[in-house]
Amino acid sequence: MMSSEEGPLAIFARMRRKVPPKTNPGRGIRCFICWSVWIAAAITLYLLWLGTITKEILPLYWLALSGAAVVIHEILSRA
Repeated sequence: MMSSEEGPLAIFARMRRKVPPKTNPGRGIRCFICWSVWIAAAITLYLLWLGTITKEILPLYWLALSGAAVVIHEILSRA
């Protein structure tokens, strides 16, 4: 949602407008893959904090969650 949708009260659209699109943060804030990497990192750290996963497999979960989000996004955007 944050990379392409308007959101409630157009909050996401206003957030994207505040960042110049030709800069690295501007390209990152408009990129679904970039968002998926950072959201997956937050979810993985939360799972680590809960004790569900260990530090050794943290990178695996991080990349797997991000990759799954990208695959689902690609499948749904083609439909």
